[in-house]
Amino acid sequence: MAKRAAYLTLLAAGLLAVSAAMAEAPAAFPAGKLTGTMTPSAYRLDLRLLPDEAGFAGVAEIDVTLAEPARVIHLHGNRLTVESAVLTPAGGRELPGIWTQLDPSGVASLTFAEPVPAGPATLRLRYTGSYGRPGEGLYKSV
Repeated sequence: MAKRAAYLTLLAAGLLAVSAAMAEAPAAFPAGKLTGTMTPSAYRLDLRLLPDEAGFAGVAEIDVTLAEPARVIHLHGNRLTVESAVLTPAGGRELPGIWTQLDPSGVASLTFAEPVPAGPATLRLRYTGSYGRPGEGLYKSV
């Protein structure tokens, strides 16, 4: 009986340690709904859609507000090849970012060399992509 009690005590202590570590470790990326670090307020899209081509190209300008300084921001963009990503804070200089798709669902990150200041900014993305299946992003109906 004493051995069983000691085993249960060790098991409980181990579970508490794992729970505490999980609570302290930030998620690698947000699943589903993104965090509120960046809020978009306006979109300007310039798309090149030619039915005879396998994919599309575009430039998106998104007016955003950052709630806090951040070196990494998350957004959605499934199967895009981002050629350039630049965030320009209001009255500031252009800050180039590195785009990385983190998950097949389309969750991506933009990583900057230095923290982007809180406040209003414009994000400009130049990208290409492939058409999806019907009902999935941009798609072709044949």
